[in-house]
Amino acid sequence: DKQLLPTAAAGGCRYGPTPQLWPADARGAALEVRVLSYNLFWWNLFDKVKPPQMQFHLRTPGNTGTQLIEQAVQAQGFDVMGFQECNDEQWLLQVSGLAEQYQIFRDKHCCMAYRTASWQLLDRGVAWVAQDQKYGPRPAQWMRLRHTQTGKLVFFVNHHGPIPINGGGVCGGASVAYNILTLVATKAQAGDAVILVGDFNSDPGSATIRGIESSLHRAYGGGIDFIFSNLEGPALDARSLGNGGSDHAAISAALQLP
Repeated sequence: DKQLLPTAAAGGCRYGPTPQLWPADARGAALEVRVLSYNLFWWNLFDKVKPPQMQFHLRTPGNTGTQLIEQAVQAQGFDVMGFQECNDEQWLLQVSGLAEQYQIFRDKHCCMAYRTASWQLLDRGVAWVAQDQKYGPRPAQWMRLRHTQTGKLVFFVNHHGPIPINGGGVCGGASVAYNILTLVATKAQAGDAVILVGDFNSDPGSATIRGIESSLHRAYGGGIDFIFSNLEGPALDARSLGNGGSDHAAISAALQLP
């Protein structure tokens, strides 16, 4: 489902009141969901500033970033992961030792993965929610998952925001927030636990983050990387995992589904 919202990428900008979303369905047993978000700094950490067509990462056994991912997964067993500046999704899983545990999808330079032993994929897609003046359309990739043991439903979104910081791209931050939340309102179903992660290239005072926080709660973040959800109450655990050589820290949260 390659959904194209009519942002600047399609010749117009969209604004409006941000959709109000539902709380997660509280029926059944509670469930802890562990989440990772990490901007990989691919061009520098993985390709060592070589031309991207060289695919220099293929000549390496991995790096401090893949080691961080491997160690963090061993420690926390993430259910869902969102990566930004991710150019080779299958190689990333392979060198991190995770290819047997996760299914991964890439849309442009965003990758999202889920743990296959615990979750069933119901649907997935991408919306182009912003237009970067230099790098073109920016994605919000999404997947809808069912927990195989409890039947709990999660709608997961991974986004990489436009630059410059707080600029919101061609259409501005209010449009980015509107497009992301409209994506959730139209592709998720009422009662789904909504989890939104990414490098938003926007800080807490920006129009993008203020718009998102009109409908979702911040589980963790505060620089320009965030984890949001529609779950009430604080995260069970939320932390920075260090940067592993990237120019961004990897961030994680353990969220309690009611």
